[in-house]
Amino acid sequence: EQFDNVINERKRFAELLNVQGILNALGAEETRQAFVEGVDGAIKLEETELNHLDELYKILNPERGVDDKSLVDQMKTSAEHMQLVLDGREKVVCGTTYRQLNELMSKIKLCAYFTEKQTVVESADCADETSTEKEFVVVDSGEV
Repeated sequence: EQFDNVINERKRFAELLNVQGILNALGAEETRQAFVEGVDGAIKLEETELNHLDELYKILNPERGVDDKSLVDQMKTSAEHMQLVLDGREKVVCGTTYRQLNELMSKIKLCAYFTEKQTVVESADCADETSTEKEFVVVDSGEV
């Protein structure tokens, strides 16, 4: 039973890291644009969906000095929000529900943008072309 608890805990940590990784990746302009346009294997996201994810990012990543609450209290609140997202609760947050955010994160996690290796070729003014490989890996919590 203890072994099962350890396995389940690792799966939960993997889910948490996936949420953080996706939200962090969406902060990069190139990645965000891919999801706005639905290109490079990314699913097309509506502006409202991106706004919900931006708000989720903010509540999961508190900033020092922005709130009257101590950083410890802010972290506790963030942990509660993360738990509700991972559990997919029907409770309203960020103009949507934790369940809808969970489902959206699952769709994003499974899209080809994060599951396939991508190669980007950048061309400069000169004839020299540079190949840069980008690799995004999102771990399925069932793999842990």
